[in-house]
Amino acid sequence: MNAKEINHVQELGDSGDRLRFRFIVISGKGVVELSVQIECLDFNGNYVSIVRYDTSHGYFHKDVYCDGKKIQHVELSGFSNYSEALEYAKKDLINNYERYKFEYNNCKR
Repeated sequence: MNAKEINHVQELGDSGDRLRFRFIVISGKGVVELSVQIECLDFNGNYVSIVRYDTSHGYFHKDVYCDGKKIQHVELSGFSNYSEALEYAKKDLINNYERYKFEYNNCKR
């Protein structure tokens, strides 16, 4: 089986924020691993993750961060495969980018 790792960055807005994709596709199986996150520049010019969808624990889930600390972890189900989950994550992060950034900028630090 041929596994292909795909990495892609998509700019969000004009503030330097970005959507970072990383996923692995295996021929005949589709997406077998994924990570999609919104990254924003902090005050030191470093990128920090504010919301991330991934499969790092062996299941699809969403993590929300405040000041570099995970404040929410939600297991997500109802997808027939990780390809569907990847599309869901992409749409959610793009459609709700402004809200996620607002919540991150206003979270208790």
